[in-house]
Amino acid sequence: YQRRVHGESRTTGRPLVARVQMNDDAEFSFFRSEEMVLLRMFIQSDAAYRAVHDLAEAGYVQFRNLNADTQANKLKFKDQVKRTDEMQRKLRFFLSQIQKDKKIELGPVDGAPEDIDSLEVQFEEYERDLLGMNTHFESMNRHFNESVEYKHVLSKANVIIAQAGQSSGRASLSGIGELEPDTLDSPLLQSEGFTKTMRLGFITGVIMSDKKNTFERMCFRACRGNIFIKYTPIDTDKIVDPVSGEVVEKHVFIVFFSGERSHQKIQRIIDSFQARAYPFPESEPAHAALTEEIAGKLRDLKQVIAQTEEHRRVMLQRIADRLRSWEIRIKKEKAVFTTLNMCQYNYSSQCLVAEVWCPKNTVDDVNILLRRTNESIGAQIDTLISPIPNPKFDPPTYFKTNRFTQAFQGIVEAYGVAKYREFNPTPFAIVTFPFLFAVMFGDVGHGLLMTIFAIWMVVNEKALAAQRNEMVVMIFNGRYLLLLMAIFSVYTGLLYNEVFSVPMNLFGTKWDEGQTDLRLKLEEQQKAGTYAFGLDPAWHGTSNELQFVNSMKMKMSIVLGVTQMMVGIFLSALNAVHFKKPLNFICEFIPQVLFLGCTFGYLAIMIFLKWSIDWTARQKPPYTDCVVDPATGNPSKCYAPSLVSMLISMFLKFSMEPEEQMFTGQVRERERERERERERESVCVCVCVSVCAGVLVCFDTPLFQVTVQIVFVLIAFVSVFVMLLPKPFLLNSWNEAEKAQHKEMRDRGVPEEQIPPPTQWDDHGDHGEFQFSDVFVRQIIHTIEFVLGCVSNTASYLRLWALSLAHSQLSVVFWDKVMVNAFNISSNFSFIGIFIAFTVWAVITMLVLMIMESLSAFLHALRLHWVEFMNKFYGADGVKFEPLSYKAMQAELDDAMANE
Repeated sequence: YQRRVHGESRTTGRPLVARVQMNDDAEFSFFRSEEMVLLRMFIQSDAAYRAVHDLAEAGYVQFRNLNADTQANKLKFKDQVKRTDEMQRKLRFFLSQIQKDKKIELGPVDGAPEDIDSLEVQFEEYERDLLGMNTHFESMNRHFNESVEYKHVLSKANVIIAQAGQSSGRASLSGIGELEPDTLDSPLLQSEGFTKTMRLGFITGVIMSDKKNTFERMCFRACRGNIFIKYTPIDTDKIVDPVSGEVVEKHVFIVFFSGERSHQKIQRIIDSFQARAYPFPESEPAHAALTEEIAGKLRDLKQVIAQTEEHRRVMLQRIADRLRSWEIRIKKEKAVFTTLNMCQYNYSSQCLVAEVWCPKNTVDDVNILLRRTNESIGAQIDTLISPIPNPKFDPPTYFKTNRFTQAFQGIVEAYGVAKYREFNPTPFAIVTFPFLFAVMFGDVGHGLLMTIFAIWMVVNEKALAAQRNEMVVMIFNGRYLLLLMAIFSVYTGLLYNEVFSVPMNLFGTKWDEGQTDLRLKLEEQQKAGTYAFGLDPAWHGTSNELQFVNSMKMKMSIVLGVTQMMVGIFLSALNAVHFKKPLNFICEFIPQVLFLGCTFGYLAIMIFLKWSIDWTARQKPPYTDCVVDPATGNPSKCYAPSLVSMLISMFLKFSMEPEEQMFTGQVRERERERERERERESVCVCVCVSVCAGVLVCFDTPLFQVTVQIVFVLIAFVSVFVMLLPKPFLLNSWNEAEKAQHKEMRDRGVPEEQIPPPTQWDDHGDHGEFQFSDVFVRQIIHTIEFVLGCVSNTASYLRLWALSLAHSQLSVVFWDKVMVNAFNISSNFSFIGIFIAFTVWAVITMLVLMIMESLSAFLHALRLHWVEFMNKFYGADGVKFEPLSYKAMQAELDDAMANE
């Protein structure tokens, strides 16, 4: 074994491990996950525990379970795992006892190592002592609570007995007591002509207050009315039930009866109602002596309980000081033996065989670590590490993150873990997520408030990192995300020119003051120019402000949405190139780009084109298409055409009026066009058809836009069939050809092990036999989902406009209805009114706009990334890399402790 594994002498001093070839230019890339290597380790049995322990300290590797099909009772280290389970049970028992005492606090984590055998002995002793003290403590409490009840019975029942026995003397527990039938206090069993003296018995005790009425009815029916019951509440002290230990309301009762049979029935009813009967003394001296005895017993029990509780608290505090350290120590011990159970034991070589996933750039570190481990324990045989080429299992996905990127990576992985080496959306989300949030939340004032809060968290990182409150930790982990969201909100607020809904005139408005309807003429625009940055403040408060701003934000939302979806499709092309899947590139990427580009990509280009055309100039000669409405005197057919109508006509009408065209150069005079048609002069207009197509098209027709739109519709229609048909049929033909090749090899007598395994043609399905019907149905679903998704996803981006409008209008309403009205107060107490109004406005702004609206914008931005952007290229069917790490265990345990 030693020659086969190592192949060299230990005296050489060189590491006796197989090395993995590393790329010289290998470096960390955030766009794709780290390259992973599957390593096989041969670990000597004596060094196995220490090797796994050191690997867990470093957190380099993730072990594969090689005994997944083995029964738990046949694993080699099952006894050690059961031992740690039992120790964890005792720790949970200790924690439950500590949590019952609010005065005991858990101590900090102590890194001092402790022997597991000595800990087991300590746990056994502590558990035995605590169980004994708990039993004794519960017994003392029960006796104390019973004595308290007995004290109330003696005091309350004595009053009742004294009242009832004024004329008949003292009654005894056995029923000795004579009540004359003609007295007011002894009507029991009295009838006309009744003169015989009767001897009655009675029972005293306590019962729950909510059961006394039912108890009385049961006794009355059982004894056929031959009883008399008297209650008095216990209202001087809180009564603790001796059985349940809960604070309850109880009544003292006394039941008068006649006969032994009635006594037995009443006793059984008392037991069924979980009431308690207490004996009552026969005479006044006995009553006084018993009362004094009970009082002394209560004093003694109270002292004993206090001493027992103090002794128990001292023991629990001693346990609490080390409980966290013990939990981490036992958790580590269990993790090591659980990991060892995932390894296979080679009986012939007396070693453990483990398979681990490891990032490629940490293989050397693993080699060095294991070599040092062997040297520290003086192992006779070194650990061999050898890479497994071409593993059959998909490697786990691992992205290195830091304090800045952690929150963004968490947002992406909340949707799903990336497939191994799949393109990571996080680098794009770092920019697009806070930007889309800011589009909906844009306001300089609100953004500055959020910026101050985020900067405060960044500056106080060390202090806030110690917090364990779940809500605080969640916000703190996203501090850099919050900071970017705030900065982008300030930027978009400058674009919208809004500070708490109030516009800023930083660069001087380009409009005349006092205008209420802003419809700029061409010569005025050329004279005044445009506002330097963002929206001109003159728009605020005008009659057509909402119409203008809505149109701008709606078109901006469409442009942003189409751009982000197009980026997602191009990222799918990068995945296809990286995974060497030309069929996905040809049959998915190209038709998807053409379909989206020829439909909504074309719409985005038309938005920019509409913004760039001077529609005011079309109302003046020589544009004779403008027709003056005789009723109003205003020109018609001169304004910008509707893009929605254009898109509908593009798919349904396949025609347009000449004045509705947007890129025929200019609106020509009809006479000049007719003359050109008669002379059959070729009119060639060259434009850039689409950013996606990137070609110049030339047509010999005046209806150039109609022709372009028809071509785009045909391209989109053909793209659907390219997405749908070629891929399933090509995969099926390749699969049949491979089957024929394998059959031919078997016919030639080629050994089965030399025949290559079947290719997994279907990259979307499970790893099984190729089924054409499944692939075809899946491709149909994928095509329909993409085509309909282009429409629904584009419409979904209109939420950017809707949320931005809602945020802006809410801010305007709060400002106008609260602050502006306060400023208009003309009384002597205007300052007080303004102060109150400002307080109300600040509270509403914080609660509604800063908290509710920001959360709403965050969730909508999250949806846009998950559904509209990432589903274009992100499979999210990977497995996250979860290395064996003591650091992660301790963090998990700290979070669990904080939540408890």
